[in-house]
Amino acid sequence: MRAIKGFLCWFYCIQGAFFILLTPAFLMPGRHTHSTHAHHSLPAMLIAAGLSVIIGLVHEMAWWTVLKGKSSARYWVILPSLIFIVGSGFFAYRHPSHILSELVPFAIGIAGPLVTWRRSSMSIPAQEKLMPKIAGDGTSNLLNGGGQIFAAAAYLGAWWYCGYWVMHSGLPRPRSGLLVVVIAAFLTTLVHELGHAIVGLAVDMRLRAFIAGPFQWRMREGKWSFRFNLAGILTDEGATGVVPLSPNQPRWQKIAMIAAGPVTNLYCGIIALAFAFAFSTPGSAHPGLVYPFALFGLYGLIGFLTNLIPLRSGTNYSDGAKIFQLLSNGPWADFHCAVSVVTSSLVTPLRPRDYDIQTIERAAAGISQGPPGMILRIWAYSHFLDTGCIPEAIQALEDAEQVVHTSAVDVPTELHTVFIFGEAYVRRDAGAARQWWDAMQAKKPTRFNVDYYRAEGALHWIEGELGQAKAAWARSDEAARKLPQAGAYEFDRVCCNLLRQAIDATPGGQLGIASAPATEPQQLGHDELGHEQMPQWSFQREVPARQQPSAVVSD
Repeated sequence: MRAIKGFLCWFYCIQGAFFILLTPAFLMPGRHTHSTHAHHSLPAMLIAAGLSVIIGLVHEMAWWTVLKGKSSARYWVILPSLIFIVGSGFFAYRHPSHILSELVPFAIGIAGPLVTWRRSSMSIPAQEKLMPKIAGDGTSNLLNGGGQIFAAAAYLGAWWYCGYWVMHSGLPRPRSGLLVVVIAAFLTTLVHELGHAIVGLAVDMRLRAFIAGPFQWRMREGKWSFRFNLAGILTDEGATGVVPLSPNQPRWQKIAMIAAGPVTNLYCGIIALAFAFAFSTPGSAHPGLVYPFALFGLYGLIGFLTNLIPLRSGTNYSDGAKIFQLLSNGPWADFHCAVSVVTSSLVTPLRPRDYDIQTIERAAAGISQGPPGMILRIWAYSHFLDTGCIPEAIQALEDAEQVVHTSAVDVPTELHTVFIFGEAYVRRDAGAARQWWDAMQAKKPTRFNVDYYRAEGALHWIEGELGQAKAAWARSDEAARKLPQAGAYEFDRVCCNLLRQAIDATPGGQLGIASAPATEPQQLGHDELGHEQMPQWSFQREVPARQQPSAVVSD
């Protein structure tokens, strides 16, 4: 619903600007074939121009009210919706062979009232909250706002120019230009993400996720899953998740993978424009292809430029911002180095104990807010927990929570499980664990995996509900055994074992189930049965000298 509403919001804005900019065209005498009748058509010209301005202003009001979540939006979207519904029905009636091309404007006309009529739906923000600027990230509030305005104006201008070109060249224009726009935008996103994926695979990275419009492929816990997100048809959503097979991945490979997206847009855009010019020549056998090729070509060039502008969008950075961060020698370079090490644990034996904690702490010292600041401290917490440095793990967890509170970070639903388990098992704070659990439930989680059940078991254990803790642990343990053989998943099995030992050590909580040991003897210690012993620690505030990780990975 949020994605559809966001698309409609900005579509009304662009469509309104299009109608307003179209106004001078109705006042140009050259539009009429017979100049001798120009004076007879002047009233019609003025009426048409006035209607164009009114329709444009109504679209802009629909945009503004939807953007601000006002209840009056339900009324302002009526006229734009009627225009799309009646227009698509009229053209489908006149040209039945093109009925499929009218489905997009018809769907937009229906979607407007559906997402705005209920008062409760107006509380859903049309845009994701913008992440605050973090020092050294290469972005600025001025450039961020200006870049987004430039992108919107450029795409609108490309749409208008393609229509102007074919109209004044006497070339045929598609009956449903809106469908062509949607397809061109999707193809622009698709080739962009394919560029990331292909180069990523070429530099020894492994694909973990690929999203282009409504098509979403993700690898979760070693298995690929596919989802068709209907709302993605009306958005330019795209993402490529690739992880290095080596934690020592050279920086240039990461830069090449990131730059491949915009460069692919540029390459495909130039080729498409070349075809458009070739098809526009007199005597061409395919004049009807000029408009779609020209639109896709211009969108490719715009995608190349806008993706290289260092921008923040929601909680994400543009390709240009990421390249700038990788080329810097400050905390952001350390951040991306840490990202390579951490993500490689999904496909290598590397575990959190092997993280380069010095690099993570250097990055955390310079990045103390927003999602990047939170995730750096979560990585530090995982490292210290896996190495048995419990006081340091407690401190890192507290630091992560501090970033969440001071920066008002919207924690993803799945990351709540980290805080729940940490508060319950590591800090032994039942109240804080319950708060995190309630916050997660308010977001209506949909993935019930090893992390979810482990967090649930830890919460029930710290609250003294041993029966429910045992049941949740059993589900978590079953899921953990099915995970692939990689470092990140070995850490999941370690945490399951730690929870089992905590339950066993509680009077009346003996499970009587032996799990295969997942850690070395020198880390947590083992009893005579080969099971890890419960690590012993005190909750003093003094932090002893830190234990060094078993392996240090650096760039």
